[in-house]
Order: sequence, then structure tokens, then C-alpha cells
Amino acid sequence: MITTDLQPASIVEDYGFQKFVSGLDPRYEMPSRRKIMRDMLPSAYNSAKASLKKLLEEIEDIALTTDIWTSRQTQAFMCVTAHFINSDWVLKSHVLETVQLKTAHTADTIASELKRVAEEWSVGNKIRMIVTDNASNMTRAVSLVGWRHIPCFAHTINLVVTNSISAIDGLKMLVKKVKGIVTFFHSSVKASDKLAEIQIQNKIPEHKLIQDVDTQWNSSFYMLERMIEQHDAVTTVLCLLGRNNLCLSPGEVTEMRQAVDTLRPFELATKEISADLHLSVSKIVPISRMLMEVTASESRPDRSTTVKEDSLSLNVELQLQIRKRFSNVEANYSLAAPTFLDPRFKKVPFSNKAMADQAQRRIETEMCSVPQQNLAQFEEPDDPGIIHVPSPNEEPTEEAGLWSWFGKKANHQERHRTSVVDAALEMRHYAEGKLMTRTDDPLEFWKMHSLEYPRLSAIAKKYLCIPATSVPSERLFSKAGELVSAKRSRLKAKNINMFLFLNKNT
Repeated sequence: MITTDLQPASIVEDYGFQKFVSGLDPRYEMPSRRKIMRDMLPSAYNSAKASLKKLLEEIEDIALTTDIWTSRQTQAFMCVTAHFINSDWVLKSHVLETVQLKTAHTADTIASELKRVAEEWSVGNKIRMIVTDNASNMTRAVSLVGWRHIPCFAHTINLVVTNSISAIDGLKMLVKKVKGIVTFFHSSVKASDKLAEIQIQNKIPEHKLIQDVDTQWNSSFYMLERMIEQHDAVTTVLCLLGRNNLCLSPGEVTEMRQAVDTLRPFELATKEISADLHLSVSKIVPISRMLMEVTASESRPDRSTTVKEDSLSLNVELQLQIRKRFSNVEANYSLAAPTFLDPRFKKVPFSNKAMADQAQRRIETEMCSVPQQNLAQFEEPDDPGIIHVPSPNEEPTEEAGLWSWFGKKANHQERHRTSVVDAALEMRHYAEGKLMTRTDDPLEFWKMHSLEYPRLSAIAKKYLCIPATSVPSERLFSKAGELVSAKRSRLKAKNINMFLFLNKNT
């Protein structure tokens, strides 16, 4: 209960909880806080860690995510999560470690910790990719370790949008003004109460205003979207309280609506790519392409509608940022391969046919290198169409005597069929096959067709386990925030690691 709900161990000393447990079973002897922290927590952690280590021994391909978080006590922690596809073709995600960084967050420090974690879990030779944010210390650290790296797609979208908004003075000032209105309502009980009263009177949704968070662009989107919904009520309250100077003009409201409409595809993309335990890396190429297409179409407005100049500028800036950050995604094999290996997409999302063909050829080359022992489980019984040639000690049959020449020839050809031929046949069959619908689970396809595509399925398992974002590590920080609360401000780093490990893995 304590690790699942991240309760403080001191709960066992609370009179109300003791009375509650006694009411359930007066014979139950409550463990002490000391016993929980010194015996029960380490025991549960060691057991769960051993189970996860055993599971990882059976896994061939693993992707990692990592990020850094600072607690309310200004202690820095780095979290490392592992992602893989198990033998049942289910995507799994596990926390490996939450480690405290006691020195500066340099690339050398981060690289050293990443190496140590990989060695501790014996996965160094299984890591196919690591996903981090775009920070220079992170990218440099991964380079020092020598692993393949892709930047967090959600963080890249965040940079596209925030840089675009910052480049337009009028829109930047509008966001700042809306933020000031929200701050006023959040800091004034009188204004908040009056807003709730007006909402009820005018049958407006009873929603609170949303404040912008600098590190999350979509919080700016949600702030503007909520302000549009509550504009009439907010304006009424500001006028009643004599704060007319904060009111938005009709032109600013129009600009805000157009900005929200322009940014909505980016909000949808961020939400979809950050979904937990869903295949995501294969969506980077198609989503990048769609964002390019939608911003290009938005920059050609209908002449019958009035479009603010800043809204057109926003489209132009978004296009520039997208070209800057996403123009080469199809040339990046680590992104192109999973897109092709997703039976919902294959070559369809590629704007450049040459890049799609190049990805297909490289995958086919990889297929030829799949170890023979990995294919043994997929081998079928001998083909009854191939004639058995008796050994010298066997009594030859009349049929064998007639067909012995053909049998020897057929058996020789079957034994010497090359991996190149097998790979080419598999690839052609897959590439020409029908696409799955977009809402289907691609891992179900590979589970059902792994016998049909033994080499290609091995490559699919290697690439489709990669997350598109470092969100799994970031999500852990919200849990860490719950854990390192005011009530547990002195929790030791090793105990934080054990609590979060058990919370996410059991």
C-alpha cells in the first residue's frame, strides 16, 4: 500500500490509521516504521529487482529514456527507464533506476551514470537507442557513451511552437497579457469568487482559468483555449472590479482564437505521441509530414475570411521551425525503419520515395544478419514435397530409385538457399501486403505473422520498442514530486529509488 500509493511509512504511527486497521482485524500486528524502512522496503525492492533482471536476460533489444529532475529540496535526480517488446509481442516499460546527481550536470557526469546503470543491469550490449531531451549536456553524454540517440519528439514540438510564438512580438505580448489576467484571478479570492458567481448566473462552464507553464508549450495553448471559453465571464468580473485595463480587446480575442486554431494540430500531435504504453516511434515520420502539410495549407487562407497578420506570421514561423527540425526525419534510419516496419504505415507517409526505398534496402540488409539461432524457433517441419534420399544403409524404394537424381538436386538447393534470398522474399511479401487500419495494434500483426516473417519480425522487435519521447522518465517526476513531499522532505536518495522502482514496476 505504501509503495503503490506513495504513502509515508510514518502512516503506521498515525492513530487514525491504527484504529482503522484494528477495526479490520484486531489480531493484526502493525509493523513499525523502522521495520518498514529497514527490512520490508529493501526486501521488496531486492525481490522485484531480481525478477526484472531475470526478465531482461531474455530480451535482445532494449531502448532507454532518461531525464533529470530537481526536488523541492533542490536535489537533482536522473531517472532511467527501459522499454522492450516481450515474447508475447507486448510493449513493456520499466524503471531501472532513479539516481541522485551530487555534482554538476555535465555530459561526463551523465555519461558515467548511464554506463553504470547499463552495467548494473547487464544491458549494455542490448541498448538499441536512448531518447532524451534536446539539451546539449544530454546529447553530448549519449555521444560519450556511444549509444544511438534520438531527441524527444514532444520536446522538439515544444521548441517548434515556443520559438515560433517568441518570434512574433504581437502574439508574445498577447500571451503575456493573458498570463497576467490569469495571475490576477489566481491571486485574488474576490475575483475568483465573482467569476464562479458569474459562471453560474450565465450558465457558463464552471472551469478555473489555466496558468501557463514555461517548460510546456501546450500549457500556453490550454491557457488561451480556456480564456476563449471564459472570455465573457472574465470581462464582466474585470469591469465589476474596476480592472478594465486587463480586459482583452475584440481584436485580441480574434487573434487568440486564430492562434488556438493554428496550434491545435500541434497539441493533438503532442498528446498522441506522448500516450503511455503505445507504439509511438513509428508515428514521428507521419506526424512530422502532417504538421508540414497543415501549416502549409493554413498559410493560404480563404480570402473570404479575415485573418490577423500575426496569425499568418505564426504559420510562416511554424513552417520555418518545422523545416529546420523535421526536414531530415525521413533520412534518419532510426526513424524511417520503424515507420516502414509499422504495418499501418509502411511507405505511405514518406514524401521522398528514395528515402523510403533506402530504408527498405537497409532493413533487408539487416535481415540477412539475423543469427540462425534466432530463426530456429520459426523453422517448420521438412517440406513433404522434397524427396528423401536414403542413406547407404537404407533399403532404397522403387520411387526413390526413379527420383533419386531430382531428390539430390532439390535437397542441395534447399540446403544452400541463402539468407539473402529468404530476406528478399520476406520483404517483398510484407511490402506488397495490405495496410492495417490506423487504429489497429501493429504488435498484434507481428504476433500473428512472426512465423511468416521470421527475419523481418526480429528487426521489427528491435526498432518498434523505441519510445518517441522521454515522457516515461518525465512522468516519473510527477510521482517523485508526490513522494518527496513536505511530509517526507528528508527521504534518503536510496529510499527514493526503491519507492519509485516498486511504484512503477510492481
